[in-house]
Amino acid sequence: MSSAASNLANEIRSEGSEAQFDLAGWSLVNAAKLIEEAFSTPIVALSPFRISFIIGAGRLGRVRYDPELGKQLSASLRLVGLGWVKLDGGF
Repeated sequence: MSSAASNLANEIRSEGSEAQFDLAGWSLVNAAKLIEEAFSTPIVALSPFRISFIIGAGRLGRVRYDPELGKQLSASLRLVGLGWVKLDGGF
């Protein structure tokens, strides 16, 4: 496991009710490892929470994100049992 993926996974699991994480510069492999590490075991929470991943940017920042990152995150979330996840910022 890459240390960046492991560190961010630990941060995700310990974050409060709402958190946002920027995945600029993340490879598809590391993003998959992040999801596996962060969500393969249930997160115990007293109330609902929301975790958002930034996976793209406007014209000037677009090069920092792999164009397939959204598809990779969705596939990885399905593999750990988190079925349907909407990527456009809402439910």
